Amino acid sequence: MHEILLGVQRGAPVDRVRHAIPPRRVFPALLAEVTEAYYSHPLAREEIGYMGMGDARGWQAMGLNELDAREPRPVVVPRNVPTSRAAVS
Repeated sequence: MHEILLGVQRGAPVDRVRHAIPPRRVFPALLAEVTEAYYSHPLAREEIGYMGMGDARGWQAMGLNELDAREPRPVVVPRNVPTSRAAVS
């Protein structure tokens, strides 16, 4: 798949690129390449809450549902709290 993407980038003829891989494999292979490229960026990883490998130096909380000191805490919204002044009156 990498060769196909390079061919597209270089402006290779469409027919040559299109026939280089079986059609039923194009989408899964392209999806894997695009996903890997997207999530290789630190901001994309932060967006999904990925903090790095679990065996990174300095990790202390390794139990189920435990958060390390540097990890964000979930926001808890209390129930039955009015969200506007109109709801209070």
